[in-house]
Amino acid sequence: MPQGGNTGLVGDGVPPEDGHNIVLALGRMNHIRAIDPVNFTMTVEAGCILADLQQAAVARRLAPDPVPHPVSDGDTPPEFDQRGRAA
Repeated sequence: MPQGGNTGLVGDGVPPEDGHNIVLALGRMNHIRAIDPVNFTMTVEAGCILADLQQAAVARRLAPDPVPHPVSDGDTPPEFDQRGRAA
């Protein structure tokens, strides 16, 4: 049973208590590998949290900011080159 960002948006993130399941925790696989601004696509790892992906898209003006807010140093998304690949 894969377990991603643990946000609870996808059901079955917690195994039943019968002890007959293996949990594959993907939370550390949380990097954005590439952003393609021409095709409006992202290549991401399985443990990414949707809010982080939305923030990265907004930061690159690929999506509207649903709630304008100041960005502090701790909230700065990762850097990407002109082709949208993680630097």
